[in-house]
Amino acid sequence: MNFGLQQEPEHIDELGRDLVLAEHLAVLDPASEDPNYWLRFRERVMTDAARALSQRRLMAEITVADVMASWGRTIVPTAALAAALAGILLVRAGGDTTTAEVSTVAQVEAVPVTLAPSSAASFVATLPEGF
Repeated sequence: MNFGLQQEPEHIDELGRDLVLAEHLAVLDPASEDPNYWLRFRERVMTDAARALSQRRLMAEITVADVMASWGRTIVPTAALAAALAGILLVRAGGDTTTAEVSTVAQVEAVPVTLAPSSAASFVATLPEGF
C-alpha cells in the first residue's frame, strides 16, 4: 500500500525525496546560509546538557544539613539586619508607645465587674479601639 502522493519520476531523487518540496523547504533550513550551523548547534546542546547533568549529579549528593547550612548563610545576616532596624526604630520611638498603652489599660481597669445585659451592649459599642 502506498499512502503517499504519487509523484512524477523526474521530481523524486534516488532516496525518494521530493525535489520540489526540498527546494521550497531549503529557505527554512538555517544551514542554507551557514554551513556550520548544525555543528555549532550540536556543540551548544551537548555543552548545556553536560552542565545540567553535572548539576543534577551534585544535587543528588546534597543532604538536609547542607540545605540548612546554605539557608543559614542567607537568613542569619538578614535576621540580624532586621533586628538592628527594629532596635533603631524602637529607640527613636522613645516613650510614645508606653503612654498609649497606659491610657488603654486605665480605661479597661475602670470597667465595672458586673454588667446588666442592656448596659453591656452600650459599653462594648462605646469602648475605644486602641491596640
